[in-house]
Amino acid sequence: SIGGGGGGGVAGGKSREQVVDGIITDLAANLPENFDNVELKEKIGDNLTPYLVVLIQERERFNGLLSEIRQSLKELRLGLDGALNISDKMETMMDRMVIFKIPPFWEKMAWRTNKNLTIWFADVNQRVTQLQEWGASISMPPSLWLAGCFNPMAFITAVMQTTARKRGWPLDDVVTFTDPTTMDWEEADQQPEEGAFVHGMFIEGARWDRESGEIRDSFLRDLTPQMPIMHVVAIPRTEIKVEGYHDTPVYYVSQRGGGNPPGSYVFFATLKTSETTTRGLYGVYSYKWVLAGVGLLMQVE
Repeated sequence: SIGGGGGGGVAGGKSREQVVDGIITDLAANLPENFDNVELKEKIGDNLTPYLVVLIQERERFNGLLSEIRQSLKELRLGLDGALNISDKMETMMDRMVIFKIPPFWEKMAWRTNKNLTIWFADVNQRVTQLQEWGASISMPPSLWLAGCFNPMAFITAVMQTTARKRGWPLDDVVTFTDPTTMDWEEADQQPEEGAFVHGMFIEGARWDRESGEIRDSFLRDLTPQMPIMHVVAIPRTEIKVEGYHDTPVYYVSQRGGGNPPGSYVFFATLKTSETTTRGLYGVYSYKWVLAGVGLLMQVE
């Protein structure tokens, strides 16, 4: 399998080209096939829902990434074999791969991440597996790994669209409300009748206390504890809770600004708190948790 860490020189006395050649072999052997979206669309037929639109879009974006990885690995192998001239792009790939970093043109087509090449590539396969299983059954998994989506906000929007249609509400008058459950990520048996179960988030700057069902101070050295499955529902804007909840920003990664692709903010999750809250320009919040920098992360390094 692909080697480990984040830096250092070329391992085991091998040349840069030999190390890269081994990485190409490992990646190519474990790269998933592209999705057959024509077959998926035929299977869906006229039963297209907002959730299935998200599924199709996710698979289409993945096909672009998988095709780019496959083609660039093929070209780099030909370059190493002397069948192609080594281009600047190939040089960049080798420079990154030899220190187990993601080539920038893959990273640009993917999702925001701070992970090294080894962990990121395992992540690629896990994300593909979720989309394969979802596409095979055309029904959502019992809890969706929201952090495994290219565009998590598209799924949050689909929750609002589905509920608005069912209830006859104008979409502009609908907002999301998140209710953490007491279930671990693998414990859901099926999706709820309304809204959706999602998972894959960690809390930073505080912890979630399952017994009391609210935000509490962090435990020492437990920097990013795992959140339970969260029930995302849509509610009318008029029912927004104005006290007892903290609108908690959700980020792709712990680096909350800048980066490639830029920006890390996704949406606000509503988390219960017994601390004093106030209504502000961007929602309802507790000064205590704002000062503590409380946020939910979709990935931890």
